[in-house]
Amino acid sequence: RVCVLSLLCGIGTALIAALAFRGLKMGRHGETPLTEVVLFWAFSYLSFVLPEVPHLAAIVSSLFAGVFMALYAAPNLSAIARRHLGFVLKSMAVFCDTLIFLLVGLALVLYVDNIDFKLAGVTILACLAGRVLQVFLLSAIVNRCRPRPLPLRFQA
Repeated sequence: RVCVLSLLCGIGTALIAALAFRGLKMGRHGETPLTEVVLFWAFSYLSFVLPEVPHLAAIVSSLFAGVFMALYAAPNLSAIARRHLGFVLKSMAVFCDTLIFLLVGLALVLYVDNIDFKLAGVTILACLAGRVLQVFLLSAIVNRCRPRPLPLRFQA
């Protein structure tokens, strides 16, 4: 039930955004690209905040809002706004990724008293070994089905 309501919340937010952009006809003239970008971001954030209030799954809502906003809201933006929006969203994504890794690293140092370096080393090696096996195994499977196999330099 929670997942379905979250999904509907995300889709609903995206469709309201698409209708708002189409109704305001912002993308037709291209005179207000900054306003278009800010409104697009606000609708994206709304798709996360709205399901948080009744304790639904905000990440599910955001996922479906992103898919539907890309399909229905983004085409109603001006070309300038779409270009700027891509840059803004990419910058925000890189910033948030960096912040998450920073916070995880700080949490490890600040909240863990005894660090078992042997366990950390084994974990890192296991992750690297799993990644190597995954990439080369999946690449071998894909190469059997492709007329032109993936070269080794694209697998690394």
